[in-house]
Amino acid sequence: MKFLDLARRRRSTRGFRIKEVPEQDLYYILDAGRWAPSANNIQPWRFIVVREEEHKKKIAKACYDQDWLAKVPVLVVICSLTKKVERQFPGKGKLFAKQSVAAAIQNILLAAEEKKLAACWSGVSSEKKIHKELIIDDNVDIHAVLAVGYPVHRDTVPPRIPLADLIFFEEWKKQEVDYAKGVHGRDDVPLMEKKAVKNLKQKANNFKAKFSRKKK
Repeated sequence: MKFLDLARRRRSTRGFRIKEVPEQDLYYILDAGRWAPSANNIQPWRFIVVREEEHKKKIAKACYDQDWLAKVPVLVVICSLTKKVERQFPGKGKLFAKQSVAAAIQNILLAAEEKKLAACWSGVSSEKKIHKELIIDDNVDIHAVLAVGYPVHRDTVPPRIPLADLIFFEEWKKQEVDYAKGVHGRDDVPLMEKKAVKNLKQKANNFKAKFSRKKK
């Protein structure tokens, strides 16, 4: 599957089948996380795989009381050694650690989609509860919990903002696309720069002029 197709198919799933995730697939998606970029290649991420029912129940409570998390075959608690990053980047370490971990999470989500698994990135409301439940060192930060398993069904992909509305050139809100109706096509088609749009308009005007002469 092409990468962009994979990215488009990925969905956050909250309904999972009662089916174990094969070990080789679990290791595959976590290995994808390992290959993410990180600040100065520190690789601060650490992954805790959780399958025990009692652990999952406590984690669900610590993730905004999302009870459905307790029924997922596998939870992966995403942690980071933030202080390692802070030592190299004083004042920016926490931010860089979060960015690095987020990149690893995205790799994991896409790898899960490739393996026909489903996943959901869940926020943590109480790091303290998870620290206590999983006996995590005090100097380790918890950033997220990923639910991984087989989906009950595949949800439809929600609409995305058109690419033409997201890209600026050189300066904030400076766009090099003409918003004439129908010019830039579907939102997944590459943007057309002003020069290309101008050429299209010129051709259209030439055609109109030619047609007008014929009518006379």
